[in-house]
Amino acid sequence: MLVSRRDFVRAAAGTVLIAPGLAAAWQPEGAAGGKGGEGTWFAWRGVAPGAHVAIGEGGNSTLLIAGGHALLVDTKYAPFGATLRREAGALGAAPTLVVNTHHHADHTAGNSAFTGDLPVIAHENAAPRILAQTDRYRQMLRAGVAAVSGATGKPPAAIDRVTREARARADAEPGLTPQSWAPTKTVGAEDALDVGGVKVAVHHFGPGHTDNDLVLHVPSLNLLIAGDLLFSGLHPFMDPPGGATSRGWIESLTKAIALCDDKTVVVPGHGEVSDVAGLRGQIGYFENTRAAVAEAIAAGRTREQAQAIDLPEYAAYGLRDLAQKRALGAIYDEIRAGR
Repeated sequence: MLVSRRDFVRAAAGTVLIAPGLAAAWQPEGAAGGKGGEGTWFAWRGVAPGAHVAIGEGGNSTLLIAGGHALLVDTKYAPFGATLRREAGALGAAPTLVVNTHHHADHTAGNSAFTGDLPVIAHENAAPRILAQTDRYRQMLRAGVAAVSGATGKPPAAIDRVTREARARADAEPGLTPQSWAPTKTVGAEDALDVGGVKVAVHHFGPGHTDNDLVLHVPSLNLLIAGDLLFSGLHPFMDPPGGATSRGWIESLTKAIALCDDKTVVVPGHGEVSDVAGLRGQIGYFENTRAAVAEAIAAGRTREQAQAIDLPEYAAYGLRDLAQKRALGAIYDEIRAGR
């Protein structure tokens, strides 16, 4: 493992904004070696010319470099923001712009390493949710040093360097304010970015994984950054208090698919890099799960009984213990409410 994530979650008990165990429940193959097995904490993978994905320590982060500028999408857990910034810069250009795909802390807690001197963009619904998580972010910073220093499967020099970066962030924590994590700019349904001459379209399709999901489309690279609208090979995590809705999720995915062709590279929020078939598969997951839950409701089963439904077609999916039961319960509530 990169870091003992379960120990980190325990150390920051109650501070992980999605749920305890999300980061620990899935570990990408090869992530512990980093790029080429040397020099980086994250597993960096090239997905298109000038585009790289960092896997580990939270949701996937995407870096797009063009014309001496760099867009970073999502900033991982709080202790790793500075490390992410350093490693991104070493790939060719230091980040000049940051976008959060949604408010969950595994995508936003590293913001404080960027907001002091860079624009950070999120959906307008994300801003108040991010501000409400300040105490969680602070606790994650304070717990992070012990988690990093106790990491296994990494070169000692890398552990030492990232521990020092995490400690510097923890030492700075008392001087941080809620604005240290908040976006400096918010967007609504659509926006357009220019990254060194490369056009990036930003879309919000409505409630899905949250009420503030952003999808980034780079037509010239045939690249789609889907955020947590796509859990690739994993049970999707549903957060109804954060605006999640399975029906809305399907609608958002349908609109995302309209931006793609069979060669589009799709970066998920969690899991391996995918394609349009991954987006279609996510729709199928919700359609099949809604059908199974509707059948259970028609048979008079309780919510608890519906949560015990077996989904054999997804037996190989990760996050089963964490996310499957939660998804079934959320969908049960939706259907009972006529949604």
